[in-house]
Amino acid sequence: MEINSFYCEKCINHVGCISVEIEKDGICNHCKNPDKYFVISIPSELKEQKFKKMKNIIEKIKRNQGNHDFDCIVGFSGGKDSTYLLYLLTIKYKLNVLAVSVNSGYMSRVAFQNMKQTVEKLNIEHIIIEPPIEVFTKLYKWYIFNHNSNDLPIMKIICDNCTDLIDSLVIKEAARRGISYVFIGLTPDENARYFFEIPNEKLNHSWIPKHWSSDFFKDEERKWWWNHEEFGIKNIPRVIFPLHVWLYNEREVISTIEQHNLVRKGKADPLKTNCTLIWAIGMYDIIRFGFHMYRVQIAKLIRQGSGDRGHWLQIFNRLEPLLAKGEFNKSQIDRFLKQIDMTKNELIELARSKRKKDPRREIIERLLKFKGIQL
Repeated sequence: MEINSFYCEKCINHVGCISVEIEKDGICNHCKNPDKYFVISIPSELKEQKFKKMKNIIEKIKRNQGNHDFDCIVGFSGGKDSTYLLYLLTIKYKLNVLAVSVNSGYMSRVAFQNMKQTVEKLNIEHIIIEPPIEVFTKLYKWYIFNHNSNDLPIMKIICDNCTDLIDSLVIKEAARRGISYVFIGLTPDENARYFFEIPNEKLNHSWIPKHWSSDFFKDEERKWWWNHEEFGIKNIPRVIFPLHVWLYNEREVISTIEQHNLVRKGKADPLKTNCTLIWAIGMYDIIRFGFHMYRVQIAKLIRQGSGDRGHWLQIFNRLEPLLAKGEFNKSQIDRFLKQIDMTKNELIELARSKRKKDPRREIIERLLKFKGIQL
């Protein structure tokens, strides 16, 4: 592979990423046809419509201020986007917000520090929901041993399901308190499943995955999922993603929250604030597929003009070879493997065994060699 024809000149996708092809002009097929690959481009008319709807929601909340202890709940991870959302809702729109965080047991130390600094600076109420670590650990473990897809990295599958469980807990908190609105800081690159709002038909059903009915999971672990029957239709809140329609630029977001001292400089980097699971699961995906799933997600952000291509290209090119050997954030990888009762060599062998059965095996192994990864 030649370096000039390896990376897309517009984003950070490269040859070997699932479904990625670099065309003669140096631009990848994802950039040329984003609707077809993982991302749904939102028509400007629909975005404008939802922007107006968001404005109406804010106005309605403000008209009813004082009738409840809190105007809304914000799902708060300690990352840049949920911090920025809190800033907008509390400072710009003057809402009385309850920040709700969920500790899966794998929350990063930086995220915890950011949370404390943000809520103190904004002077808002904050609660942390802490299910037993086994609840999330078993979710991850089940997918590690049952991941058989040649088309989706395990990170994508696990993140979607983990997000649903975290959102379940935040929504349940709102339903218990009679709070009508939950705002979540998903960014424009994270709209593949929902745009602007979780549909009513989704909220009017139990979110417990079918495989959680197996003996691998216990009744007390299933109870953490959202189940509409616990609360009744009238108490189901609306779940909104304002950053899908509000102007969003990654650099401006980071600059804003740092300037207002909501997080310390340099502590808004998602690689520092995201769940520590991204290292062990990322290690599996690199060995199995040849790349970290976040490369594809960040490529979406760059494609939309909200991320710095040079910065992220350099980050991932350094990160992936180290992570493949378990040498990046080694303590976090070791901790996770201990939780699921697995060694690093067993994880490597599992990923390799899956790769051997993949029709794309030769492409993946060439990709690993190109990156200097010998496993």
